[in-house]
Amino acid sequence: NLDFTRGGTSHALAEALGLEGIEFLHRPYRTQKKIVTFVPASHVDAVAAAMAGAGAGIIGNYEHCSFRAPGTGTFQGNASSNPVIGRRAVLEEVPEVRLEMMVQQWDVDRVIRAMIGAHPYEEVAYDVFGSESPVKSFGMGVIGTLPRAVHPAAFLRTIKKVLGVASMRCTPFHTNRVQRVAACGGSGADLLGEAVRQGADLFVTADVKYHAFHEALGETILVDAGHWETEFPVVRVLAARLDKEIRRQTSRLPIAVASTPTNPVRYV
Repeated sequence: NLDFTRGGTSHALAEALGLEGIEFLHRPYRTQKKIVTFVPASHVDAVAAAMAGAGAGIIGNYEHCSFRAPGTGTFQGNASSNPVIGRRAVLEEVPEVRLEMMVQQWDVDRVIRAMIGAHPYEEVAYDVFGSESPVKSFGMGVIGTLPRAVHPAAFLRTIKKVLGVASMRCTPFHTNRVQRVAACGGSGADLLGEAVRQGADLFVTADVKYHAFHEALGETILVDAGHWETEFPVVRVLAARLDKEIRRQTSRLPIAVASTPTNPVRYV
């Protein structure tokens, strides 16, 4: 979902407002699995490469991440088996490597197919474990810092200019400086507590209810800049990505951001 992915709606909003060091404000998702298999040492690199090619082994900004530990595998094939190593009806002991790689849950089936395709054994032993590690690639809202602290009024003018907002709602200023800023495109008021906990001087989002403004008083400057307005910056980001990909794959195909307003809200 574009609302919850790195480089998505909230990231685009934060970048448009000039934030640096942008990280997710809240990372509640536990979508990773760990796949463990056992491979003869001679084939472990090929199996790991196949799994990585299918989407396994990504941890943050790193790819092809794995853990490998040597051990001994035992097996005895029955009369219908066709063992790659050893003979039927003979108990074999084979030096193997325990190979572990992380994978997103929606990629598990594809990674397993790739693993089995590259594995030399007739029957591939593997396990799939759940993980409670927070996922770094997905989250709710973002938080970052401005290059230098500014007065709240000055930053509100920046928001209005960047987003093309006619008017906004916000809490009274309880501070004369803003540098650490939280942002969530669309309806993000439920993240107010997290923004306060992480020391945001200002939190810009949309669809803020009356009582949320009360909760923010004296804690952070809460700004409602409009649902459509806070989500629209990602459209330009998507257009740029599409243009780059099309240029890479084919001849030039113009990509343009529609100028027709689709915001159903009018300010009067």
